This record gives sequence, structure tokens and C-alpha cells, in this order.
Amino acid sequence: MDGLKKVLASLQFRIALGLFVSGIAVYLAVAGVDLAQAGLIIARAHWPLIAWAIASVIVNMLLKIARWRLLLDANPGRNHASFAASFLAGQFLNNFFPLRVGEISRVATLGRGDGYAFVATTLLFEKLYDMIAFGALLLIQALFSLPSQWIRPSVFLFLAAAVLLFIVGAVLVRRLDWFAERLPARWMRADLRAALRRNLMLAAAGAKSIQNPVTLAGLALLTACIWCMAVLTNHLTQAALRLNLPLQTSVLTLIALQIGISAPSLPGRVGIFEYACMLALQTYGIGAAAALGYGVLLHLIVYTPVLALGLPAFWRLSVRKTSAGSEYNLALDLRERR
Repeated sequence: MDGLKKVLASLQFRIALGLFVSGIAVYLAVAGVDLAQAGLIIARAHWPLIAWAIASVIVNMLLKIARWRLLLDANPGRNHASFAASFLAGQFLNNFFPLRVGEISRVATLGRGDGYAFVATTLLFEKLYDMIAFGALLLIQALFSLPSQWIRPSVFLFLAAAVLLFIVGAVLVRRLDWFAERLPARWMRADLRAALRRNLMLAAAGAKSIQNPVTLAGLALLTACIWCMAVLTNHLTQAALRLNLPLQTSVLTLIALQIGISAPSLPGRVGIFEYACMLALQTYGIGAAAALGYGVLLHLIVYTPVLALGLPAFWRLSVRKTSAGSEYNLALDLRERR
């Protein structure tokens, strides 16, 4: 049993599983599809609208950087260009490498200056905001588009669970400094107690931004704009291919992509991305060739800015080995910043 667990947890197994899943998705996406017609549909696309779609992806990335800046706002002395580079490099790694290594990269680059627990806490709340937004998107789709009544209770449950996780996380993290002050000295070594105390305080400071109601509202607004911009990208791509579809199609495509790209796959989500788009569009009666053309074009639109901006940022961080923080030791003076 231990041997099986090691195999399932190994990088080789996950890569093999990704190859298998992507291979199946590619086969399902192209099986029985007139590839020449799909290519012709892409070639006839309205290129100015494609340019606008790419611009919307870039705006989306800038909004995400702004949101992370608010989450990291407890450190006023940070080099903002460096943390933007850290975010872009993380986006590149997440999209072209498995196991969400982009998040690990962000913690590693900023953690050298701000503290690893501090940065990890900001990423936790970033994901919780997105989880709530995804639940809201599911609810909108379920209420206005999905005919199946049975799915609505599960959507409500998902959204309620996301909100509850956010609230519980906020309450617990805010109390970490209280626990840090009360760590028992007699049950652990002094160095271990000091390290644990420091990391608890760093994690508590990482949640400082959500303690301000104005900042909390700003983070919610930025999250809403981020997800609306993703829907806009999908809709502009549909318009570029002259697919006269309602806005709900773009919302459903985003939902399908969020679910699909969470599965193990090849770097760049090859196959999974296209097949998820095809499933969403074919629900609204779009032919296989047009749906595949849409999936391929949207894939290029979404990933081109990530590659163009993220790869230089990754090179900058890896070659120069810069620290994105400012040697900000939250554990030493937490009381001053309360």
C-alpha cells in the first residue's frame, strides 16, 4: 500500500496522467471534426476584435496584480515592480507547468523579504475570493440558464461553503498572533517556539488587509472586475468569429474552463482547454468545427499575453535572483503595526 501511495504521489505518475488526460481530450475534440473548416473559421476571424480580446486579457492580469497589491498592503516598503514580476512569473508557471508551481514561486520570491507565511496567507485569501466569485458565477448560470432544478441546491451549497471558509479563515488568521503569544515554553525547544511564533505572527499580518472594511470592499470589487473581464474575453472571441450567441454562453464557457483546467494535463492545458470550450458552445447548438475553432482561438488569445509577459518576468527573477520584498520582518514589530 505504501508503494502504491508513493507511485500515485510521484511526479512521473502525474506527468503520465496529464499526458493521458490531454490525449483523451485532444481525441474527443478533433474526432469527426472537419479540421480544414475549423482552420478556415479562424482565418476569417475579425482581427480588430481579437486585438481587443487580447487587451482584455492584459487588463485582467493588471487587475489581479492590483488585487494582490492590496492583499500585500501590510508592507509599505515593497518594490512594486518586483512583486508584479513575481505575479507574472507565477502566472506563466501555473499555465505551462503542472502542480500549480506558480504559487510556490510567488511564495518563494516574495517570502525572502516579507516572510513565507505572510505571502502564503495573502495567496490563501486570493484563492478564497476567487472561490466565492466562481460560486456566484455558478449561481447566476444556474438561476438564469440551466433548466435542471436539481443543480441549484448544490450551487447554493458551494457558494455558502466558500463564504463560510472565507469567514472562518479570516477569524482564525486574525487570532494567530494571540496564539503565538501563548505558546507553551515548557513543551518545546526555545528555537522551535521562536520560529513557530514568528510564522504565526507573519500569517496573522498577512490577513491585515482584510481587516479594513474599505480594503475588503476594494478586494471584492477587483475580484468582480477580474471575473467580468474573463467573461468579456470569451464574448469578444465569439464576436470575432461572428458567433451570435448570448452572454450566458461566455459565462458557461468560463465555468467549463475553470472546471476543465483543474484536471491534470499537458503544459498549456492543450486539449483540455479546447474540449471544454467545445462542450460549452455545443450546448447552444454551435457546430463542432466552429466550436473547435473558437477553443483554439481563445486558447491563443488567453495564453499569448501570459507567455509574452510571464516568460521575461520569470527570467528576470531567476537570473537576477532578486528579492521582491524589503527585508520586512513582521514578527519583530507586529505590535507597532496593529
